[in-house]
Amino acid sequence: MTDDLQLARIHVRLGVGAQDDAEQRKQLMRGLRSAVGRLRRDVAQHLDLRYAPELRFVYDEGQDATNRVDELLAEIREEDESR
Repeated sequence: MTDDLQLARIHVRLGVGAQDDAEQRKQLMRGLRSAVGRLRRDVAQHLDLRYAPELRFVYDEGQDATNRVDELLAEIREEDESR
């Protein structure tokens, strides 16, 4: 949320254990964008705000990078063990 409460950037991911492919990401983002009006209204009502903040959804790729680093470290360990 920005200091003036006009913008909220929301990082989202697919559920745990869900197959993470580009098409599912696109569907997730499309669904959130189509529901943004209702979500803005709900946020404003639940937080008792005069103005509904603009909601921007961003796919969180941080876990993808972490998983890739884990895979690379596992490959290095396997190579070291086979020597």
